[in-house]
Amino acid sequence: MPQSGFRLSRPSPRSPLVRLRRAALLGGLLLALPAQAQDAGETADVVLDPIVLSANSTDTAASAVGSAVTVIEGKELEQQQVRVVSDVLQEVPGVTVSRTGPQGATTSVRIRGSEGNQTLVMIDGIEVNNPATGSEFDFSNLLAQEVERIEVLRGPQSALYGSDAVGGVVNIVTRRGDGKPALTLKGEGGTLGSGEGLATISGGTDRYDYLFSAAGLHTDSISVADKANGNTEKDPFSTGTLLAKGGYRPTEDLEIAAVGRYTRSDYEGDGYWGGVGAVDDNSSTLTNQGYGRVQATLNALEKTWQHVLGFSVTSNDQEYRYGRSKDSTYNGSTAKADYRTNYFLDTTAGLDASHVFTFGADYQHNAVKSWSAWSAVDESYDEESLVGQYQVTLFDSLALTGAVRQDFNQKF
Repeated sequence: MPQSGFRLSRPSPRSPLVRLRRAALLGGLLLALPAQAQDAGETADVVLDPIVLSANSTDTAASAVGSAVTVIEGKELEQQQVRVVSDVLQEVPGVTVSRTGPQGATTSVRIRGSEGNQTLVMIDGIEVNNPATGSEFDFSNLLAQEVERIEVLRGPQSALYGSDAVGGVVNIVTRRGDGKPALTLKGEGGTLGSGEGLATISGGTDRYDYLFSAAGLHTDSISVADKANGNTEKDPFSTGTLLAKGGYRPTEDLEIAAVGRYTRSDYEGDGYWGGVGAVDDNSSTLTNQGYGRVQATLNALEKTWQHVLGFSVTSNDQEYRYGRSKDSTYNGSTAKADYRTNYFLDTTAGLDASHVFTFGADYQHNAVKSWSAWSAVDESYDEESLVGQYQVTLFDSLALTGAVRQDFNQKF
């Protein structure tokens, strides 16, 4: 007789039901792995918010900065094999790098369409814009050796830094000595007669740190003038930089730091004839740059009240030559004394917020000496400025900043 009823059977290994069960089991195992790793004492990598030094007069998390900011770490420069700082700045959004010839030729950096003299450049806290060239900085000989980080602030920063920062700020910080005394030697060579070298002695403890470095670069390069027009001369470029940097901390709340930097460069470029273009000639440019700064930082009232007092000097000397004769010279120098004080306050009653009150005062003396066959200039002028800024962070998620500035210019 026919029989009716139900029969249980094992699903085929290829059936959708089996596949679903296996997928669920595998997913459960994968979800359990991180918990097992944590139980074993392992932790996952955590990406911290970068700290920006130049946006305000205090260290600020990048997420709390109102301006667009890009932070480039020194390890990125090493990974990309960057030789001069201007090469990596070309990769920053909103930044334009212009060079008038091969390596060693005048190099300008513009931010968001501003002029080159509206980009403030700082190296280890020193404002290095050259008053003899319209307050513009030439990036042609700024080597990337020993650079620890580069910050690029895009947009007006005039409240803190004055009119030189209408377009933005490029802040370059070199590394500090750390650990046991160490000697570092590097050397490389390549085509076009190119080579570079670096020698560094560094070290440091909780009480002090020091770094002494010598770096150099040379290349025979290529010529701007066309070979097809009989121009066979190359445009070689040589530059060398000496850097000395140190800090001393007699107490936990006091630090005295100093830095000195000297650069010498020689670039043999081409001339220019109207209707012909670039031609080989005996023209060259010799550049000498010297920068220095001494700074004292004191933290009082359990690190809630900070005082920073500094003094900086700069000297930029460019000599344009034809053969062995001087064609023109441009020398710009500055001496600047600055003071900043920051007061940190946290409030919880009524409104959970963190406050930073900042006051600053600067005095700067600028001198310009230039000479050519057509004119001669020997001028100096002084600038004083007062700065006030207020920062507030609400509920750890909303950051607001306001600043005012008053400049007193002796003359323009």
